[in-house]
Amino acid sequence: MSATVIGQVIATFGRHLVVRTADGAELRGRPFGRSLAVVCGDEVRCRIDRQHDELHVIEVLPRHNALWRANSRGGAEPVVANLTQLLVVLAPLPLPDLFVVDRYLCAATAAGLPATLIVNKSDLGIDAALAAELDAYVAPGYAALTCSAASGAGMTELLGRLGPGTVAALVGQSGVGKSSLVRRLMPQVDIAIPPPPRGSSTCHTARRSSTPPVCAISPRR
Repeated sequence: MSATVIGQVIATFGRHLVVRTADGAELRGRPFGRSLAVVCGDEVRCRIDRQHDELHVIEVLPRHNALWRANSRGGAEPVVANLTQLLVVLAPLPLPDLFVVDRYLCAATAAGLPATLIVNKSDLGIDAALAAELDAYVAPGYAALTCSAASGAGMTELLGRLGPGTVAALVGQSGVGKSSLVRRLMPQVDIAIPPPPRGSSTCHTARRSSTPPVCAISPRR
């Protein structure tokens, strides 16, 4: 029987995975069988395929929590699992959709997850209206910080919230700079950022209209 290892999925690209094992190795992998749904953050049992130098995920271990979304069949599917915190990203531009922010904060509260508001693109300036909205979120106890993936301002404070073993999902509307933040926080991770839409110089947009969370997982040290 082939040897098995336990690891955590730290990146997903369709059916292709990157799994970090207990010794810190990061190995390519893929689910073994079409029925096995694996998402970023999952703890998995894998069989080692030495011939192809990859792992075959044969089991997803029980999840502590997950974020879910509706699928095309009217059911629910997980998009990220085993989170330790949720980072809700917004920015001066595009204009913040506070209904989206509220939904993510409600999801975090329902899952028992600490949530932090991350205001990216602080170099564009925080106007009085946005500052007032942030104060309204801080009043009941939500944390908030401002930063800029472009200039690097505030990134040290943000990085300080991602201690060893952190599994954090960056969520928010398209164009707020989630992928740019991850590239600042984890420069070893290769995340492609498409060019701004034609006629715009203020935002980057995701490749899909319904953007899944961007997950950042710190090594356990």
